[in-house]
Amino acid sequence: MPNKRPYGIFLSEAPKTEVVVVNNGNGIEMIEAGNDQQNYEYPMNEANESVDGEIASTSLQDFSALQYINEIINPPTSAMYSTLQSAPAPKKRRLEYDNLRQLLEEGKVELQPMKKSETFVKWVVEGSSKLAVYCEVCNSFLSKNSGGSLTEHVRACKAVLNPQLLPSVSINPEQKKYFLEKTVDAIAKNLLPKSYVLNDGFIECIQAAINIGYNSKKSGFGPPNSSELVANEKAIDHFFTSRVEKHVKTLYAKLRENLKANGGAISIDMKALDVQCACCILHCFDAEWNFQAYPLDLFSCDDFNFLFPMQRLFTRLDIPVDKTPIVSDRDSEAIKKRIPCAATVLENVCEHSLKPKILKLDLPTDVIKCAANYLKLLTDLEDVVGAIRDAPTLNDKLDVSFKYEVKWMSQIIMVKKFLLSSSSDFEMIEDYFKGNNYGAKFYRLKTERNSFKEFLDVFKPFLDAVKKFESLNHPTLQFVLPTLDMLQKHLETESILSNSSKSKLAKSALATMEHFKKVLIKPEHSFALCLDPLNKAELYKILGASVFQTIKQLFEKEIHKMDAIPIKEEASEFNPFTSINFSLPAAVETELNLYYCEKVDQKNYNIVTWWKNNAKRFPAISNFAKRILSIPATCALMDQIFGSLNAINQVERSDMKVENFKNFVLYRSIILANLE
Repeated sequence: MPNKRPYGIFLSEAPKTEVVVVNNGNGIEMIEAGNDQQNYEYPMNEANESVDGEIASTSLQDFSALQYINEIINPPTSAMYSTLQSAPAPKKRRLEYDNLRQLLEEGKVELQPMKKSETFVKWVVEGSSKLAVYCEVCNSFLSKNSGGSLTEHVRACKAVLNPQLLPSVSINPEQKKYFLEKTVDAIAKNLLPKSYVLNDGFIECIQAAINIGYNSKKSGFGPPNSSELVANEKAIDHFFTSRVEKHVKTLYAKLRENLKANGGAISIDMKALDVQCACCILHCFDAEWNFQAYPLDLFSCDDFNFLFPMQRLFTRLDIPVDKTPIVSDRDSEAIKKRIPCAATVLENVCEHSLKPKILKLDLPTDVIKCAANYLKLLTDLEDVVGAIRDAPTLNDKLDVSFKYEVKWMSQIIMVKKFLLSSSSDFEMIEDYFKGNNYGAKFYRLKTERNSFKEFLDVFKPFLDAVKKFESLNHPTLQFVLPTLDMLQKHLETESILSNSSKSKLAKSALATMEHFKKVLIKPEHSFALCLDPLNKAELYKILGASVFQTIKQLFEKEIHKMDAIPIKEEASEFNPFTSINFSLPAAVETELNLYYCEKVDQKNYNIVTWWKNNAKRFPAISNFAKRILSIPATCALMDQIFGSLNAINQVERSDMKVENFKNFVLYRSIILANLE
């Protein structure tokens, strides 16, 4: 069979025309690269390789040189044949893939990542020259030229790493039933809340296990053993710690950069769990209007000045304490821009409505007496519920369990559970406490079910309001003023229905709310509603003419700060949203006028989506909107971050050290920042 392996040729001068040198069995022949005969007899692939994987590429100075070489190097018996056969390969010659593999093992070539491809695809580099492409999934070499074959190869190997990229195999009904049985068994065996298995994180773990099984398929073997897959507690703690140490500096650097560009706010939850620690959360938008809440630190609640432990955090974020909005239920002289926690204020309204004397509210005697009666009922109910919680053999048998405590509006939820209790629950409770003080209290409470229903009628909207504020991925500050207005109208309606105990309780709650509104409402709440394009007109109805005028002036001053243009004030007649109270620069004046007159379609409305789509139309206002709407209405959203831990028993919670919690919250933020 003719030997068609090419041979290298060396010329004393720089060549110009590409040729291929081969031995066709009748002598050595040289074929120009553009020759049709070459393309027909020796087809080349994308990497300019011959069929057998090796080429010798050179060029000739002119046609006479080509003719000269053909005349000298012809028969295999030529004197130069052996010389050519042992001649070293040229420097730029493409090596065979087997040689590349050997050079890679010897460290003579190296792998470098490709900027615009998957992480498992690397350049094979020698010095500054890119020789080929290497796939780490299948350990094969590919042509360095981009094209269909490379794309198809990458897609196929990516599917091996991520089976979800392929069409999913269908699960039959019997398999679904089997998995459902195992899920329910796990819930019952370990007394787990359903939320433990009905969440994105658990579903991702299941998918990861399926993928591992899929990629581990091997003839003659069964599926992997799950006990080998599930890590122990020590391994999990080590993983958390190592990942946090690896990424925490990058996390703070990314957040610092984002805060300077887009602003943000801090919320401090002073009632985080039962470990006597507080949690600090950063809320902010990024450049693309994605809203996120990053839990960053935990510190002891025992500190007299709770800002001292936060100084290090503020330093790392490079933000001033006196200029950063801080949402907290505790005040401090060091906080210049404190936003009271709306959930705490609403909870205080419910609590102090039962003891208005403490606030020295001017209320009729019968209203104060009625509130005291409700307080006595709730105190007795708390005593009985506390006794039930201390009797696990009783509590576990009840249809409506009082086992788990809640953080916000605990009295309202306690009353709600009491009213939901079945008749069989009442019988078990009576039998358990028969003959003691708790039994007598419970008997009286049963006869006051109607009073508890009235209490729930008055205060259940407060519980619903707090739930509205519990959002981790959506702004909530714009809800505060409309929510307070709604609650006030609700109490007014309840207070004038009749001269009943419920109406008197509503009157006490109404007076208490008026007191706390002075504490709660800040200009930022009004700004947030003004920055709600759909509902901004409600601001005038809620505040009234005089207060609205003041807020509008403050709002426009803040917009000018975003535009960095000095503003000159001058008096003018007030007209809500249709006139400008100051002599504004033309660009800002036009922007404000357009925004004030903007009409928004209520269908599929989302405040973040709207600002994202209209940021270029209103650059100064949208810049301010990012800073204001990033302020949360409350620190109640801590319940969503750590809510499931409230279901863990007290012994397990006490074993979880603050340092472990710190790693948990930081790792959560690392994931949210897409650093892992």
